[in-house]
Amino acid sequence: MFGDARVIVVGGGIAGIAAATRLIENGFDNVTILEAGNRLGGRINTVPFGETCVDLGAHWVHGEKDNPVFSLASPLGLLESSRDLENMRFVLSDGSHLTLDAGLRLFERCSIVLDDLTALKEFRGSVADYLRSRYDELLQDVELSPDDSKAFFDWMSRFECSIEGCNSLDEASATGLASYKQCDGDPVICWKKGGYSTLIDILLSREIDLGTKTRLNSVVTHVDWSGTDTDGGNVKLRCADGSEHYADHIVLTVSLGVLKQDSIAFKPPLPANKVNAIKGLEIGTVNKIYLYYENQWWPDDCSGFSFLYKDKNSSEKKSERSWTDEVIGFYAEKNSPRVLCGWVVGEAARNVEKLTDSEVAEACTNLLRTFVGHEFSVPQPAAIVRSNWFSNPHFRGSYSFRSMHTEEMKTSASDLAEPLVNNKGLQVLLFAGEATHECFYSTVHGAMESGWREADRIINMYTK
Repeated sequence: MFGDARVIVVGGGIAGIAAATRLIENGFDNVTILEAGNRLGGRINTVPFGETCVDLGAHWVHGEKDNPVFSLASPLGLLESSRDLENMRFVLSDGSHLTLDAGLRLFERCSIVLDDLTALKEFRGSVADYLRSRYDELLQDVELSPDDSKAFFDWMSRFECSIEGCNSLDEASATGLASYKQCDGDPVICWKKGGYSTLIDILLSREIDLGTKTRLNSVVTHVDWSGTDTDGGNVKLRCADGSEHYADHIVLTVSLGVLKQDSIAFKPPLPANKVNAIKGLEIGTVNKIYLYYENQWWPDDCSGFSFLYKDKNSSEKKSERSWTDEVIGFYAEKNSPRVLCGWVVGEAARNVEKLTDSEVAEACTNLLRTFVGHEFSVPQPAAIVRSNWFSNPHFRGSYSFRSMHTEEMKTSASDLAEPLVNNKGLQVLLFAGEATHECFYSTVHGAMESGWREADRIINMYTK
């Protein structure tokens, strides 16, 4: 129907795939995806490991109600609850552990106050300050020593950083966190098999072949949306290999980290509110370390180990600590036999990317032996695979969050999402990706919805 309209989608992550497939389904034949890497999927990255596969990027389907990922996959019988949190063990660096009742009760209470939207909206300060202000009330009737309660607070802060995607809870805005919408239902749903890349297969199952419409290894370096010298179109793109591409509309889905590193030159320059949004919104680093063992050495009724560090010097700068001091814990992968997944965030996550696989495997083994070696015989892993989201120039981080800086600059996702209009009054440069979603930022379903949103914007231009 709209075969003459040229649309280029920059970025082949889930936002770009969602935008492209929606356009094609609605009669737009001239759609091209320019992907900087050598694969589609972006921060969805499922790789073979051990006996099955693991997800280096997106991990869980967060919630059920109003979650389009759940709506697409659940009727096909592809999802199940991820793990039994009642079997998570809280272990301390001196070899002791919290009682299961005390650890889980405190964890549940912290989770509840961090979901208290009314209190978050009214609090003026960081998420760390907010959690500190309510921590004493959470400790009531929980039998913990002062040192153990301090160690738990430190662990909970690191755990919440992995949820927010921030480097430190001192950076994250309490008011900003209140803007995030948690879909009702199970928050940690996983894929029965095939990993998160199954979602891409679902989107392409309607006989849509993106292979003929995708150009891999195409790093966009220049975007000219001035309307001049664009070969009859509205926008001209230039890639690092020297190739040039012309279009009527561009859907830019690159990560916030790429926008922050200023590797794309815009002509004319982006307007002030767009620049402000790119500077004000933040993106952190969350990395995963998968270890595969020839034999499972942890019990079947244990879903993982959360690491609580005693005697950690809170005044010591994080940059001066070993990255292993910031590891949240190691957890059994439900559908990946004999695999543990370790989580690390912030500066420690960036530091571990500089090490070799053998160095990381050795450090993780020593760490596990420190915490649980008195109870289990921890062998060296047979294999290791891990993510490197910060050092990858096509991402420069894992997912976005709302920081104290965001509040100070009075910017928002809507500023980042606002399309740019050229001198002819046409919306020619559109923005998508998880960071552009007001309430589902940092999620796959938020990224997917943003791609549909911009595709629908283009469709509406033509249908009207």
